[in-house]
Amino acid sequence: MRALVVLALLLAPGLSWAGVPVQAATSATILEVETNTRAIRIIAKALDFMHEDVRGCYSFSGTSGVITTNLAANAPLFSARYDPGVPSDRAVIYYLRIAAMPLTPYTGLGNTAYPSMDAFFVRAFSVSHGGGTSPTLTVDNLKNVTAAGITGFADLRIATTAALTAGTGALFPTHPFLQTIRKGNRTTVDGGVEETITGATAGNAQGIFSVGDGEAPIVLSKQEGIVVRNRTVMPAAGTTKVDVAMRWCEVTRY
Repeated sequence: MRALVVLALLLAPGLSWAGVPVQAATSATILEVETNTRAIRIIAKALDFMHEDVRGCYSFSGTSGVITTNLAANAPLFSARYDPGVPSDRAVIYYLRIAAMPLTPYTGLGNTAYPSMDAFFVRAFSVSHGGGTSPTLTVDNLKNVTAAGITGFADLRIATTAALTAGTGALFPTHPFLQTIRKGNRTTVDGGVEETITGATAGNAQGIFSVGDGEAPIVLSKQEGIVVRNRTVMPAAGTTKVDVAMRWCEVTRY
């Protein structure tokens, strides 16, 4: 009842609240306004963290080599395993983009989607994938601010010309949280080619996860991670490049 009375007073017409300070609950800090326009500033932040909880924010972008090897279905093309030194730390993934660019056409594919990819949130990830290429994680690489701590990711890597070698653990859920789809060459009922997808006409098949769209972030605990796989067989007759971009903050609690 008291709250309703206060709200009514605040909204009552004709009342002026000039000179009434707005003060933080736990300090003597007073809310101020912009000098010239007298407007209260609103600062857009990637995520609503308490400053003291943030160990650092980071960005990664990697592009594979030209994948020419015949890939089986569900071959790992990107892998990120989180293994912080402080077990209670969390990695909050607020942006992930996966993309595939076919360079030369795949033949005999009918209406099957090639190349298409799936991104998974995996658990119990005890040993990283191998192969491919990986950035150095023990220096200032990936940091958005130099003063940030070293990332708690034990491994980040993307394929070169073939799939990554298998990791250990990595319990995959039934469904991915992000997908791309790319159509292949289309054939007519009599076996003729109706449309050939080439690097020049295919464009870039991509999927984007972003909390900027109002979604909840993906929060990784120790020995969890993100793995991107191709969905179906990618024959050696065609070639493709894969691109992955990821942004995240690491926090002491979430």
